[in-house]
This record gives sequence, C-alpha cells and structure tokens, in this order.
Amino acid sequence: MAIVRCSIESSLLSELDPDAFLELYLGDTNFFNSSAFRRDRPVKFLIHGFNNNSTGTRFPVDTKNAYLENTDHNIIIVEWGKLSTPAVPRRSQADVFYPVVVDNVPMVGENIGKFILFLLDNGMISSLSKVHIIGFSLGAHVSGYAGAYVRQKRQATVSRITGLDPAGPMFSRVPDDGRLDKTDADFVDVIHSSRLGLYDDIGHVDFYPNGGRYQFNCIKLSDYDNPFLTFRSFARSLSDAAGSCGHARAPEYFTYSIRQGPEKVSACKCLSWRDYLSSCKATCSDRTTFGEYCPQTARGKYFLDINIRDGDR
Repeated sequence: MAIVRCSIESSLLSELDPDAFLELYLGDTNFFNSSAFRRDRPVKFLIHGFNNNSTGTRFPVDTKNAYLENTDHNIIIVEWGKLSTPAVPRRSQADVFYPVVVDNVPMVGENIGKFILFLLDNGMISSLSKVHIIGFSLGAHVSGYAGAYVRQKRQATVSRITGLDPAGPMFSRVPDDGRLDKTDADFVDVIHSSRLGLYDDIGHVDFYPNGGRYQFNCIKLSDYDNPFLTFRSFARSLSDAAGSCGHARAPEYFTYSIRQGPEKVSACKCLSWRDYLSSCKATCSDRTTFGEYCPQTARGKYFLDINIRDGDR
C-alpha cells in the first residue's frame, strides 16, 4: 500500500454525483477502464498542508469544486493526513510534532512523483505537460519534492507547480533542493499571503496579494507573536483561527481566480509593496493575470490589492 492515497474527481463524475470520486493507490490498475478519467485532459493534483486532510473545506474541497464547475480537468486530491496530522490527544499539542511532519515531506513528495510516473507509464496521462500540482503550506514543498522526483527519474519536468503560501518555518534557510523552487517544474508560480509562509521569491513568478504578509480582516501576527521565531509558534498559529487567517487566504484567492475566469484578476510587476503603493500601481506598465490563468511566460514579482467577500469564495 502506498504512503499516500489519492482520489480522482472529474466533471463527468460530478455530473452523476457531486460527491462522487474514485479512490486509488500507487500500483492500482483497477481504475484504468473507468470512463470518469479522461486521458486527454489536463490533470490537477491538489495537496493539503500541515494538520489537515483531503476533506478540508477551503482547500482542497472548494478548489476542487471550482475546477469542476468551471473547467474540464481530471482532479486528483492527495490524502496524506495521517502523516501531516500528529497523533496527539488535543489539537493544541500538534505544534510539538511539527518537525516530525516536516520530516515526512520528502517521502510524501517522492511517492506522489512515483504516482505521476505510474500514470504516465500506463497511458493515463498523455504527457507531463498535462500535469499541474497545486500545494498549500507544507503541501507546496511536498509538490516541490514530487516535481524534483519526476525530473530526477525522467530528465523532464511536470508542466506547472503552484505554491500557495509555502510553509516558512524550517524551510527559510534550506538549500533550493530542500523546498519548492523553480527547477521543480517548467513553470512555478507562488502566492504569498502571510508571515507563516516564505516571503522570498522562489518561483518563476511570485505574487504578493496585499503585500504578501497581512490580509484584510485578519489579525496581524506581529501583534502577538513572530511565527518565524520557532516552529512551535507556526503550528500554534495554524491551530488558531486568527493565526491561520492570512495563511488560508492564498488558496482562497487562487480558488477565486478559477471562478473569475481568464484575465479577470491581474497584478502589477513592481519592486516591492512600498513601490506598488507609492507609484508603481498608478503607472503600471507590466501586468499579468493572477492565479489559475497566469501565463507561463510571466516572470518576476507581482503585487495586487484583493479583498474577496465570503460570497465570492
């Protein structure tokens, strides 16, 4: 049995039953004859983060639903909840075991990479150019390891990896091959939304909504803690609704972009958030589409104002 379990969802399955999915494991060929998996369609892998699982409402479930409502893709949701959620009596104790979960990241990513090659070798994916991996928080680094495994084994890369506020603690001072970086896919785009995530530009294109540190209607973490002081404050923040608010905005903004459609949400290329506010926003000469429909030719650091309402998510 594989370390990770995946479930497949598609628009065809959704038409029959909105909650229907196929469960599969590495090496399992039973689903190959299913008409629900369309081999000629792009494949989206959704990978959750720390102390979560595949049934998380905002991500990956809302993101999956947005894809099924607006596109015709195969959606594969990765379940690594038993390895991302420490087995402790109370959620508040999970912070102690954050390093243990971090240690699981390379193994989980490698198994997802194996799964991608398993699909490719059996004709379920026509080409690596059809593969887009979207990972949130620790899931962003899992995505990087998955992409790196494919590159190492095939000297070719998946088409795209999207990192949604990649986890910062224990990843801020590691070499590129120890976290998500731009060599893991043909195109790596990153959305930064909180101080719980990495702030450095690590992709081909990096987006900083509302400056990338604080989001509207979220308590500023600096008001009560600095999440980069220790891994414990990171995990405690994730267990706290206020602390995780800005962190969770990255997948919410990405899901919003899927529902809005191509060229509906744009960002401006600027030197910094201060530059954006002072002059770059008003005189912007280089705009690109934010989120799902970002062109793979985009390069650099982009900033935008965004404040979505609950009804827009």
